Amino acid sequence: GRWKPVAKDFIKFYNLKDDSKILDIGCAKGFLLDEFGKHLKKPTLCGLDISHYAITKANKKIKKNLCVGNATSLPFADNYFDLVISINSLHNIMGLNELKSSFKEIKRVSKKNVYITLGAYTSKKGEKILDKWAVVATAYMSTRAWLKFFNHIGYKGDYWWFKPE
Repeated sequence: GRWKPVAKDFIKFYNLKDDSKILDIGCAKGFLLDEFGKHLKKPTLCGLDISHYAITKANKKIKKNLCVGNATSLPFADNYFDLVISINSLHNIMGLNELKSSFKEIKRVSKKNVYITLGAYTSKKGEKILDKWAVVATAYMSTRAWLKFFNHIGYKGDYWWFKPE
């Protein structure tokens, strides 16, 4: 039930309809997508995760909507999704060049609405905490550096920072 209020907030904020198409990049076992399915009548739900383990251990009800893959090459049509989300995933497994490719792919498959959260910090103390927290993360940056990166690649979607400060 932890994802229930999150799904409801997304539905309300992005004015999603019962037949909306939603992609979750870094979906893990698909819990958030499952919640979307409980609150929308006929959504198209797709999840992508780099972890074969997560996908194979997903709930049978949502598992058919999930696939193993990498955001650098999304197996979906152009302008297909009403909402593309990625929560605390992209910065964990990608370098900057892969991130550029991933953001290009996200833009390609989305009609308009994109929401991502990324590891970030605003101080040296915050950077040290994130270093200890996200030991395998490969591309977290200061919020200022992320905003420069967004400007450089032309990212116009919504975002939030994961800052364990």
